[in-house]
Amino acid sequence: MAMLLNLPSFLGPDVSTAAAAPDAFWLGANVPWNQFGYDIGSAYNASFFDGAFGAIAAAGANSARFWMHADGRATPSFAADGSVSGPGGASYADDLQSLASLAAKHGLVLELCLWSFDMCKKDFDKAVLHDDLISDAAKSKSYVDNALVPYLKALAGAENVVIEVVNEPEWCMKGSCNTQKCVEVSEMQRFTAMVAEAVHAHSTFKVTTGSASLKWSSVAQSGLASYWNDTALASAYPSGKDAALDFYNVHYYDWMYDPSWGYDPCRLKAEAWALDKPTVIAELPASSAHYSAAQLLSCSSDNGFAGDLFWAYNDASFPLDKAVPAMKDFAAAHKDATSYSALLKWLGALGTAAAPPTPRARVAAASVDAAAEATVEAPAAAAAAAAPLAASRKAASRDAFVKLLRAD
Repeated sequence: MAMLLNLPSFLGPDVSTAAAAPDAFWLGANVPWNQFGYDIGSAYNASFFDGAFGAIAAAGANSARFWMHADGRATPSFAADGSVSGPGGASYADDLQSLASLAAKHGLVLELCLWSFDMCKKDFDKAVLHDDLISDAAKSKSYVDNALVPYLKALAGAENVVIEVVNEPEWCMKGSCNTQKCVEVSEMQRFTAMVAEAVHAHSTFKVTTGSASLKWSSVAQSGLASYWNDTALASAYPSGKDAALDFYNVHYYDWMYDPSWGYDPCRLKAEAWALDKPTVIAELPASSAHYSAAQLLSCSSDNGFAGDLFWAYNDASFPLDKAVPAMKDFAAAHKDATSYSALLKWLGALGTAAAPPTPRARVAAASVDAAAEATVEAPAAAAAAAAPLAASRKAASRDAFVKLLRAD
């Protein structure tokens, strides 16, 4: 296996990617759910998560990513008008505390993903759409005040928690939407900023969001928009205070692969994408048609990305076992950078004097106009293709998705 001999600093002499000191690398896996959308406040199973976290930690992982509301089928609680009336589920506080404690027990940072683009679509007859939670600022505030703040209070004292706002939000944003309901780009940006503001005001946790691709996280190279940078979020939510993300998440699947325009972490260095914050590849396949798991780990770190979290512990269509040997080898070769303590220090240094300043002049703000007027675009097939779905649907959809792209 081609492994790194020395993990590079994420901020070299000419690198425009921000980094926190000391160096660390997210080495992890998605443990997205046991019962999709029901795990917190309804059907929490501590034994499942204890076993899952133990298994990935044994493979060398220092981090895990978990989905909380998903599409909102169980939490939070909603009033008749669609506003949020409470956190939902009498056991939500105990469940969240247990989940964070189990992750810490196994030496894992827990990235808690609040929502998914699934909130904008109906996957079963009685499903309720919650796109208005994004499009209606008053309803967004009801979520923050009546659900998010109680969650943050329940997790107070946990040093290993990161909050992720939305999984692959672009799939329910106009311009890239493939769900029943589509919100304005600025509305999703405002929602993201409102959540980030609340997290920073009511906790010590760091915040990110789960962009589906580098395509929507950069205007450099073949990128279409920088939807999630500070300027973009401030433009959508000008009254916000400390309402920016602390670092970026992007995802990679084989539909993004192309030697000339692709959005994969192996094609170009992070600096070439003009990213102004550390960027973690928070979903990527253990079995790619183009790269082995070892190659993905090696080139991600070589190219200045801040980590990889493989999809997924319990998705049979994307079996994690194909990544386990590579994860073990990588962890053994980079014990310091992949340690739990190093990742906690990395998180603690974000946004402090320990994080070197980063030139941002090359990073353009995203807006609806920028998305509409952009001329640098991947082939139309990639722009129009359907997005992955959740649970086993997610995997099945991705298989069809890749076939559709290649057929076109």
